[in-house]
Amino acid sequence: MVMPSNEGFTYRVVTEQDPGALSRVLEFFALNNHVPECLTANRRGEDEMEVEVTVPDLEYTRARVIAAKIGQLVPVRHVRLFATRRKAMVGASGGLMEFTEVLV
Repeated sequence: MVMPSNEGFTYRVVTEQDPGALSRVLEFFALNNHVPECLTANRRGEDEMEVEVTVPDLEYTRARVIAAKIGQLVPVRHVRLFATRRKAMVGASGGLMEFTEVLV
């Protein structure tokens, strides 16, 4: 079993509600041999979807390149990149995530 890293990056991507948008976003991580630690996707209203992907052990420059490439996808409206750090909590598994926005 691989334990999650304490540091990584989280991407918050807003896209059109396109059936292929989620797989297109995830493709950039697969092509770079990165497995997301956490993935959520939620509809926002009638025409948008928000995708949040957390990837551990990712270098800053690589994280920015992936964010820029995701931003170039046709259905993507905008991308926000956050440096994440897991804060340990006594008696809790996993702990809380602390987010710091990074300029892309």
